[in-house]
Amino acid sequence: VDSLGLVENAAETAPYLLERLQDAVGSHPKVGEVRGVGLLAAVEFMDDPAAGTWFEPMTVAPKIAAEMLRDGVMARALPEGNIIGFAPPLCLSREEADTVVSVTADAVREVLG
Repeated sequence: VDSLGLVENAAETAPYLLERLQDAVGSHPKVGEVRGVGLLAAVEFMDDPAAGTWFEPMTVAPKIAAEMLRDGVMARALPEGNIIGFAPPLCLSREEADTVVSVTADAVREVLG
């Protein structure tokens, strides 16, 4: 039983988070993909998405994650390449999602221009 409404909140907040991430960083020339399922989301970075060329694994994502942490948002640099993974709590609010997105966009600009 979900007496706190966490499942309902996640169902409403998840598409908002993904849409905001897509709007904020999806068109960056070094972003290959913004994806998500539920509240799990990821941003994948590539050297040249149009040409399908990758950065060396774990060269960009750890820098972006470190920059984000300086601004109070934890994201995981996934070891499969250069992917930032998000796994926020089910109680994530839209305001908190906006903070995650803003900090992510700032970190991407700081690291990748």
